[in-house]
Amino acid sequence: MLQARRADFVVFLAGEAHSRSGENNNVAVVDLPAGQTEMIEALCDLGKPVVLVVFAGRALNLTKVARRVNAILYAWHPGSMGAHALADILFGDSEPGGRLPVSLPRHTGQIPVHYNFKSTGKSFDVVGKKVGKEYQEVERYQDQPSSPLYPFGYGLGYTTYTYADIHIDRTEVHSGYPVTVSAAVTNNGLRPGSEVAQCYVQDCVASVTRPVRELKSFQRVSLRPGETTRVKFTLGLDELSFYGLDGKYKIEPGLFKAWVGPDCHASLEVEFRVVP
Repeated sequence: MLQARRADFVVFLAGEAHSRSGENNNVAVVDLPAGQTEMIEALCDLGKPVVLVVFAGRALNLTKVARRVNAILYAWHPGSMGAHALADILFGDSEPGGRLPVSLPRHTGQIPVHYNFKSTGKSFDVVGKKVGKEYQEVERYQDQPSSPLYPFGYGLGYTTYTYADIHIDRTEVHSGYPVTVSAAVTNNGLRPGSEVAQCYVQDCVASVTRPVRELKSFQRVSLRPGETTRVKFTLGLDELSFYGLDGKYKIEPGLFKAWVGPDCHASLEVEFRVVP
């Protein structure tokens, strides 16, 4: 703590030892190990910028500390060159290009929390509650939001991006023929960077219950400051099919939705219909 008081900013390494996670190493509460949250809050009380680096083998609950620190770098359990990679990222020599392969929960009681849950007719972030002409999120909990702390596919770098002008080449397609969904991605920041554009799909009506969203494709694009590019995703038989009750892989006619954006909460949406 004395060294932290003398420092201009603090990089705090937290999380789990590799022996605490992995097969048959379960925990009942997925918070940071005892004492770490209190230590991070004490460092933040010094008024210095704090960067938190998290080592973990699972999705931990970072809700308390996320409100206090200036940045979070989720390192998982890196390999032998992990220290060099982390140094390059922290000093800005390279951009953190990873995106979350899981959703981070707000609380242990929220688990399981995953983006591709099945449609029930009351899905909090898809149907919602209609108030006037707008739909509002229906919370599943009385004491916290239903959404994850950080959603599947989420990740930040050293610049910012916007998505716009989503387009689909056809709104009706025969079974087995592809459609192409595209959107414009712009680097709004002051330095070059790379973005992972993601495409999600929903089969709105099917013979078996389908997820509210499924990641079907992604594309990494490198952009200079102010540069715009158009990302394109082809959705064909493989992307629109599923295993039915008969165990066969098939595509069914009906309405589909597609989204393009930086994570599973992408808001740019198009619809198309598959016909026999």
